[in-house]
Amino acid sequence: MKYFVVSDVHSFYFDMVSSLLQAGYSKNNESHTLIVNGDLFDRGPDAIKMYEFIREIPKERRILIKGNHEQLILEAVKKERPSKHDIHNGTVDTMLQLSETPKTKMEMFFEEYFLFAIEEDLDKVSAVNKLWRKIVNHKRVKEVVSWLESDEWIEYYELDNLILTHAFIPLTVKDYDKTVETLTYNDVYEYNPNWRETSKEVWKDARWGNPWAMYQAGLFSEEEKKGKTLVVGHWNTDDFYKHLNDNYSNRTDIYFSKGIIGLDGGVRKYQERYIYFCNVLVIDNGVLYDTFGDKLEWVKQRDF
Repeated sequence: MKYFVVSDVHSFYFDMVSSLLQAGYSKNNESHTLIVNGDLFDRGPDAIKMYEFIREIPKERRILIKGNHEQLILEAVKKERPSKHDIHNGTVDTMLQLSETPKTKMEMFFEEYFLFAIEEDLDKVSAVNKLWRKIVNHKRVKEVVSWLESDEWIEYYELDNLILTHAFIPLTVKDYDKTVETLTYNDVYEYNPNWRETSKEVWKDARWGNPWAMYQAGLFSEEEKKGKTLVVGHWNTDDFYKHLNDNYSNRTDIYFSKGIIGLDGGVRKYQERYIYFCNVLVIDNGVLYDTFGDKLEWVKQRDF
């Protein structure tokens, strides 16, 4: 089986598909499996196309790992109305796309949201609540939510010596002095040897962690001693290069080291269009390649 791993594709359907084609992936090839390492939706323009594409892949040849944006969607649909961060993170836009609500409604959401937040106008609050209930009860939205809640979406996946998860493995929270202003990750967290058996609530926090910073703090070192490598998205790879490697150059390609692999190329604006730099990690009989078929070589990391 040949595996193709993407992460943080955020409804940038055409960017993802073009990268997958470049990497040689075909959803009709019975020896190809697609792994989505979290954050399938939000921010990009093609939520419906993204949903339909993934659902067309036979279930046995798709592996879906939960990201923080899957979590945001599941939390948003339970609210009376969207929160400010639901607008900022693109979750409202995803709901509008999935429900095929006209884009003029997006303007209403922004306008009404900030008006009622400032003026506490109950009529405006009621109007937004009513529109939100209509959107989240749309047939396709409910279908997507049911799918995201299903057992198909998992917290992590292990393949050979690779541990794939959206941001980081769950950690144990120490007893620490919350009044200290200069806390480090080591002050707050420690490695949890039983992270695979931890609760769903703990996994929710793990989806939001800063992967390169937690790795730099040595919080994956026990797994690294066992020969494991963490494969993550969630954070743009340019920061991996900046903080873990001396050759920082605003890079968007895969960050590839023996201990941690970063996949999220990030979004850039180009000629009035947002472009997602979709990296594809190809795993073929234990050998790892990039989107263009080049065998990946380990980068040299700084001494931490």
